[in-house]
Amino acid sequence: MTIRSKIRSSGQKVKWAHLQKESFLEDLLAAKPKDYAERNYLYYLVSAWLSYPLQLISILAGSYLLYDTMRFGQVELSIFKQDWILAIIGLLIFLGIESLRRWLVSTTGYNYLTTFRMVENRVRPGQWIRSNLMTLILISSLLVSSGTLGVYKVVQNHAPEAKILDIQATLSPWDEKIQETQDQIQGLHENVNQIIAQKQQELKDKRSYARWKGKDYLLPEVKERHVRYDRQVANMQEQQQKYLSLAEQYEKQRISEKTQVERQNKAQEIASGEHKEHYALVTAGVWLLFELILSFFLAYPWIYLFYCKKELLLNPEASLKTTEARKSQALYLNSQGQVVKKSDVSADTEVNEPGLPEIGFSKWYQKEPEPQSSFKRTSKLKSELRGGGFYTVCAHCGKEEIKKRPAKYCSDPCRTRAWKARKSLEKQQV
Repeated sequence: MTIRSKIRSSGQKVKWAHLQKESFLEDLLAAKPKDYAERNYLYYLVSAWLSYPLQLISILAGSYLLYDTMRFGQVELSIFKQDWILAIIGLLIFLGIESLRRWLVSTTGYNYLTTFRMVENRVRPGQWIRSNLMTLILISSLLVSSGTLGVYKVVQNHAPEAKILDIQATLSPWDEKIQETQDQIQGLHENVNQIIAQKQQELKDKRSYARWKGKDYLLPEVKERHVRYDRQVANMQEQQQKYLSLAEQYEKQRISEKTQVERQNKAQEIASGEHKEHYALVTAGVWLLFELILSFFLAYPWIYLFYCKKELLLNPEASLKTTEARKSQALYLNSQGQVVKKSDVSADTEVNEPGLPEIGFSKWYQKEPEPQSSFKRTSKLKSELRGGGFYTVCAHCGKEEIKKRPAKYCSDPCRTRAWKARKSLEKQQV
């Protein structure tokens, strides 16, 4: 590649970059912010589609709450012999209520949307269907309040109970020890009674005595045996006192442990009650938020349409174009000068459309004058047009050809040369 060709290619790159920069600046300055409909169309679709599954969840949850409330309250009706009958009745009730609410939202929103107007650049409020609106508010309030309260009660009733200690199982070792001690005491008491009874029996027996000088004297061996009896009774009574003191200690320890277990159980029940209350409140709050979101999703499509219409009415140009387009589509003049509707105009009827500005961008390729060319050239182009494409005449060099899309120039060099010519002309005018 020669130095001249390198310089030429670098110059073309610079010019092309300059052209791109100017095109970018023109697009940037001509950019317009999106209107309300374009900005919020995604939210409109989300609310329109999500309202149905959310409403289905509301129906199922409301039916279950009704079923659980009647079952928990032990409501016994002769017609509800089986639980599934009660469940189906609950489903039908809430399906009717939710369908009525959706219908009320649609009719009320449509009536308000079609009745509000712009008067002296101010929005004149639309008309509410008061009966529908009051019924809608009442139904929504009942659904939200009853659903929230029902969720709160169901969570409280079905929450797991507090894990408390079994007092009998905890105190059973002490009860066994106390019982063993009492058995020991009872055994010693019986032994003492047996010894005393045997001693009394020997005292009553005449063979235990010897007679001397007209008096009865206890035999020495009997005396000695009775001394051993007394010693045994004393030992047993001493053991009884020890077992009694031990039983008292066991009883005190049992009472202390029972008090401690009861205190722990009470603290556990209080903590479980507080946890159950918090859990029920959080669940009820979640359900309340769910109901509010559902109500918002039901109403948002009409809110979206309201703001779209409001923005359109506040924009004088868009409002004028919409009004004129509506008029141009509604009425036409036929060849006899009579006013006819668009639906009454046939394809063969000649009409005189009013000279209204066309909505949209001006299509320069439809305004270009049809070039005069030879018959052969025109025939060839027409045959190519049948295969698909756009008939193009270059605005700079006048070259005729068929392109896949509308174009003003036949190639980028022609576009560049046209731009140079326009710039040089502007400099001369300055």
